[in-house]
Amino acid sequence: MSTLTILLPFLPPRALSPNARGHWSKRYKAGKELGESAWVRAREVAPPEPWDRVTVQYKVFWCGKVPDSDNFIASMKPALDGIVRAGVIVDDGPEHVTILPVTNERVAHRPQARVEITVVRVA
Repeated sequence: MSTLTILLPFLPPRALSPNARGHWSKRYKAGKELGESAWVRAREVAPPEPWDRVTVQYKVFWCGKVPDSDNFIASMKPALDGIVRAGVIVDDGPEHVTILPVTNERVAHRPQARVEITVVRVA
């Protein structure tokens, strides 16, 4: 079983939350930036060939209010798309990706907030 970890040194923008009421252009821009950031970081650790079947787990290091798991997973969709574009996973459909429950860890200060994305290849 192969594992890789992708670190995003920030939390997803609030504009990407399913509960956000912002203009579509802000949501688009935030999604594009998150996807590009995930793509860059995933390229650094990408395997030679994309993996066909994986599990993905998000570990959130947060400060302030605990993020809602369902909304957090939805907010991370552009990051998952970036990981697919980087060649880590063949596709992000349910036959290829199983998303595990989100784990949370509180940090003392906002600059320490981040997301660790763990991708595990399933045989």
